[in-house]
Amino acid sequence: MKYLTSEQAIRDAAYFIESLRKDNLYEVGNNPWIGFGGFYAGLLVAKLRENYPKLLEGALASSSPVTYIEDFHIYDEQVYNSTLRSGNGTFCPTALNNSIQKVESILYKS
Repeated sequence: MKYLTSEQAIRDAAYFIESLRKDNLYEVGNNPWIGFGGFYAGLLVAKLRENYPKLLEGALASSSPVTYIEDFHIYDEQVYNSTLRSGNGTFCPTALNNSIQKVESILYKS
């Protein structure tokens, strides 16, 4: 759990971009990166651009918080509470989890 933080997500994104550059899969001049995200992802991409300005040519943060939040548990709680019950009475977190497991079983079936 100690790695599931906003700061770690930003470091992971920076590492990903830097790894592509290191392996010559990404050249700054020829393939500019523009970060884009809404709400929580917008917060992350704005902070990524601020912390690592040479990795992104620009960033667009749509509907994101204006104050950086390290421990963004409020977002997770809101998503969970918003999906507790659908209109037909289905317990959405269970249905969502089952869907994710099905997709992962297909993707990782190699």
